[in-house]
Amino acid sequence: MLGMRGVNWIFFQDNFPESGPCSELDDTITFELETNTEELTLDPDRVCLNVLRYVFFATNWDQQISSSTDSPERLLRAAYSFNQWGEPKKLQSP
Repeated sequence: MLGMRGVNWIFFQDNFPESGPCSELDDTITFELETNTEELTLDPDRVCLNVLRYVFFATNWDQQISSSTDSPERLLRAAYSFNQWGEPKKLQSP
């Protein structure tokens, strides 16, 4: 991710846009996530949740990692709903 210092997250809490925190120090984020074809095929939710955790921590939104109301799991479920994929009963979590 490039050019992100001072750029706030926009998220929708109860269908209303709100501004979240921003990275105050870093303008670029680079991270590696080891995975394989099997994991991407069988547990794509797990891979996505790991990416969300890295991004939230790196962008000064670490409270999202442990928040019960806006957890990565809840955001992933919202993505399923937004994309009209049909929300799974259980996510594959790390």
